[in-house]
Amino acid sequence: MDNKGFDLSAILGDVSKLDTVNNIQNIELCKIDQNEKNFFQVEEDITDLAESIAINGLLQPLVVRPLDTGRYRLIAGHRRFKALSVLAAEHGGKWQSVPCMVVNPANDELEELMLIQTNTSARELGWSEKSTAATRIEIILVKLQQERGVTLPGKMRANVAKILKTSESQLARAKFINEHLITDFQSKKSPYHLTDDMSYKLAHLESTWQQELFDHYAKSTWRLDGSALSTFKANKAAGLPSFAEKPKEPSKCYSYPTKKGGYLNCTNENARNTCKKNNSVCCNSCKYRYECKTICENIKKSFIEHQKTDMYTRGRILKATREEAGFSREDLKSGLKSTYADAIVSFENGLTNPSLPDLLFLCETLNVSADRLLGRNVSAENAFSIWNTGIPKDAGYYFVLTDRNGGGGKLLYFNNGQWLHPAAMIELTPDVTYWAKAPTMPVGFVFKS
Repeated sequence: MDNKGFDLSAILGDVSKLDTVNNIQNIELCKIDQNEKNFFQVEEDITDLAESIAINGLLQPLVVRPLDTGRYRLIAGHRRFKALSVLAAEHGGKWQSVPCMVVNPANDELEELMLIQTNTSARELGWSEKSTAATRIEIILVKLQQERGVTLPGKMRANVAKILKTSESQLARAKFINEHLITDFQSKKSPYHLTDDMSYKLAHLESTWQQELFDHYAKSTWRLDGSALSTFKANKAAGLPSFAEKPKEPSKCYSYPTKKGGYLNCTNENARNTCKKNNSVCCNSCKYRYECKTICENIKKSFIEHQKTDMYTRGRILKATREEAGFSREDLKSGLKSTYADAIVSFENGLTNPSLPDLLFLCETLNVSADRLLGRNVSAENAFSIWNTGIPKDAGYYFVLTDRNGGGGKLLYFNNGQWLHPAAMIELTPDVTYWAKAPTMPVGFVFKS
């Protein structure tokens, strides 16, 4: 071999440039040996890949090297080999022999380099595999230089990075983690699944601190994140207990901004944090705020104004009527059409008005008129009746509902068994579900068509 101007990348690139027709052979699986120099992890459960190969076939052949014994050694495709072995054991037949790309590297060193390159090109390496691969490549390159007279251009780390298709800084980072991260974190049996970034940050800590973190979070590994690490380091720097909780920032009162555009601190945080009804959100977002004894001063001030509104008055009437009829809020909850949680609480506190279907349900269930729930002060003669079914007995104007599930509310006139347009008095044929008598028109007023 002429080593002058030796181009290692050209030789290592041979795998991808092979003539796939001339170099592919069907080889029995039982004649292929695993490669003892393969350090890349192959997952235990290979079911998904085996099912994919069973359905789609082997889309990429294995890469093997022929041995003097008549057998072959696997260079690339260790996951595929394991999946094929499962298929051969379960189904036999066509899986006993598989297509393989046969290559014959000039020496064992180039075989191992080919193994590393083919495996690194098809996967995203973590720091551990990257560090191991870099160490192995460096050993091989040194051996090629010393024993085979190969001349390599540039720095060793640059050549290693080129083969691994990564940067020199990434190799330095992986080496640093490998040398400074404690064994417990590096162990394959470790319960932690650390990212490369977290491993790098941990590796910068002294070993006793790393061990302290490992032991503390061993039963709740998910809690060891960037925030926990920052708090740990800050506590160490301040001379505090290692795992002292970071003081929480005071909550802001976003419901009532200051005149300058900022927000004051919440004045009711202790009560808010212990409240079981609002899940520690701002009191102004809580449906129970107008019946709570621990609301903040801002809500107390707004409550004074809210009590003057018609909505609050109607809400209190509904609450009194419900309690008088012997119903709890939970009793009414399932019958309401409103889908948001605690709708009855919002109604009774005057935060929202019941929809027409909900008003109908409440009138029927509590056996009261709509006038009563709406707080209308009318004489008995003109009062709404409760909602009824069937047909009215008396002529007059009626509110009717033609759709129980919402909408369909209108005013009609009823006379002699017929529903009429309230102004034109034209006969209509509505599908009336419920009706309630409307108040008598004031003197001097008529409906206009």
